[in-house]
Amino acid sequence: MKIFRLLLAATALLLVSPPVLAQGFLESANMDAMSVGLGAGLAASLGRGALVGRTYQTAADAQMSAAQALQVQTKAIQQYMKLGCQYEAKKQWQNAEKSFRYVMQVSMMRDGVGSPKMVPTLQHLVHVSEAQGNIFDAIGFQQRVLQFAKNEKIPDPITVISEEIRLSNLYLSQQDYQHAEAQAEDSYIRAKAANTTLPKEERLLVLKTYAQLLRKMKKDAQAAGIEQELSVEKEEQANLQANQQASIDAKKASESNSSGSSNASSSSNSADMTGASKPDGGSNTAKVEATEEPVASANSSSHSSAPPTSTNAP
Repeated sequence: MKIFRLLLAATALLLVSPPVLAQGFLESANMDAMSVGLGAGLAASLGRGALVGRTYQTAADAQMSAAQALQVQTKAIQQYMKLGCQYEAKKQWQNAEKSFRYVMQVSMMRDGVGSPKMVPTLQHLVHVSEAQGNIFDAIGFQQRVLQFAKNEKIPDPITVISEEIRLSNLYLSQQDYQHAEAQAEDSYIRAKAANTTLPKEERLLVLKTYAQLLRKMKKDAQAAGIEQELSVEKEEQANLQANQQASIDAKKASESNSSGSSNASSSSNSADMTGASKPDGGSNTAKVEATEEPVASANSSSHSSAPPTSTNAP
């Protein structure tokens, strides 16, 4: 009977807007209460009590199958996830939150409470909650995101560390230094353990976050140690970038020299081929030049020995 009620609720989800649905969902986390709240919200807000009644009756008469319910739920998730993102882009935080909460509730019905498929929705809820100043809610959502990351069969250290830093910063915004330090310290330990596989940028972020937190907590000696590690990491990164740039420059220079040598060789070969294709032409030209040169000299001699012609002759 309980499953049947869930199927009925899923059918009615597409008939109303997120704000109306939110009333029903927020009345109780219990799925039966959610279905009742949905009907009440519809009747009170939109005057569609009769419509809901007919919808439920139609669903009951048809005895909708689990496959059909799954199809309806998936469509609802897709539609309201898209709607929530649109509200979020427009900074309409309340509407975005209602849409994402609705998606989360339907996702729990479809996939179960512990499904990692809810992670994207939870991440959106972290953002919109923080944007509204609801840090307590944002922390709750972020804790679930982090737990999902840790519960993976093979947890990705980069993902876990990123989510820990995110949670640490949320605690820090509440001046909850104790919990903020716990998350930052854990991310630092994980970063040290994954030193060879963790990107430099991620390690720098971990060290910077942890050092800043320790300074806020007046743990200056410990902060100085972390800052020293940060300085070493930055220097190593700078050297690595310099070496990479030098390698790129050397490769470009080598390619340029190779291209120049190739062009010179091509020009030389072309000249040789031109000379080889006309063996007699060059010789005949040389003979003509050799023959003509004495003639030019004789004429020149003749002109120089003759007396200048007078321009004043009568």
